[in-house]
Amino acid sequence: MKWEAFECDECHQRYALEQAEGDEIEEPLCPACTGMYSTPIELKIFEPIK
Repeated sequence: MKWEAFECDECHQRYALEQAEGDEIEEPLCPACTGMYSTPIELKIFEPIK
């Protein structure tokens, strides 16, 4: 399993999906507006500031 991040081309909502390798969804529906076009983006994970 791996995480993939997307940004909706219609409402610009960013979201991430955990997907099984080899069974990826190419263009998932946006969970906010159900838009059909989303662009893959780089998922950045930050460490908390100490």
